[in-house]
This record gives sequence, C-alpha cells and structure tokens, in this order.
Amino acid sequence: MFDPKMKTLTVRRRADDAVVAEIYVESDGHINLVAPNHYIETDVQESADMLTLQKQAKRAINLMAGQMRAQYVSRGHGIDLVYMRKEQEARSWDAAGRPDITDGDTYPWMWAESQALGITPLQTAIRIKNRIDQLDQIGSQMEGARMLANQNIDNAMTVEEVAAAKMAGLQALEAFRV
Repeated sequence: MFDPKMKTLTVRRRADDAVVAEIYVESDGHINLVAPNHYIETDVQESADMLTLQKQAKRAINLMAGQMRAQYVSRGHGIDLVYMRKEQEARSWDAAGRPDITDGDTYPWMWAESQALGITPLQTAIRIKNRIDQLDQIGSQMEGARMLANQNIDNAMTVEEVAAAKMAGLQALEAFRV
C-alpha cells in the first residue's frame, strides 16, 4: 500500500497480512528500506556533511523504532488516537461502576469491539487494558532506546561516531523483536 502523503510503501504478505517491508522515500531522493529482519539503507552519499549523515542515521533509528512498535500495536494514521480513546472509555466505564452496555451511545468504542469479537464489555475492558499495559511497559523502553540513540547521533563529532551510534541504536531496538 503506497501512502503518497508520507511517501511510504508498505509491502504485506497475503496469507497473514504481516509487513514484509516498508520503503520510505525522502524528498532528496534518499531511499530507506526496512525489512522484518534487518535495516537496509541505499543511496548513501559518502561525502555528505555531518548534519545530513546525522539526519539519515536518526531516520534509520526512527524507522526501526516504528517497526518494533508495530509488533505490539497496529500502524496507520490516527491509530494512536483510537487506542487513546479506547483506553479512556474503558477507564471511564470502570470508574462508573461497569454499567451494562446495551448500545453504542455511551461507550461506542467498547460497544463496537465487544460486538465485533462477541465478548462482554468486561472482557473488552480487560483486553484494552492489557494492550495498553503491554505497550506502556515495552513502548516506554523502546522510546527510551530510540531517544538515547538519537541523542548519541546528535552528539557524534565524526562520521565514524555517527555510524557507531546508529549501529548501537539499531541493535538496541532489535532487542525488542518478538
């Protein structure tokens, strides 16, 4: 699926809809390919200035972090908002004493999920809470690794230091692969 606004192409397997690769095209023509088991960067300019190298290295880190997060939550435009709304609604429902949900007027997200999956509102709330708890635990660690890698790249003074910081960051994020 190509997203012209983001200039990305996502390649999925038909059997299980798993992401096989993502290709990201920069406005300067730089192409990045993120595959499930490795990161490949093409069209790298050896003589690029430090700021360009740092930008490219941080792009690689951010793409890998997104790939690792995608193992735990869906990807797409606005999906973070959906998860946030589901969490707010489940917490609100719980705080209200877990009232019966007979339609989608008061708790539309929980209603839709429980109807689609054929489960109770309580099971839906538990399911949402478990996903959020897992993301909070793993996601915060991933975000810390991503931010540290980007900071190390920003602090690098040589091409070699940029490359080393990038590699260390990618390896740190790879540790989150399931």
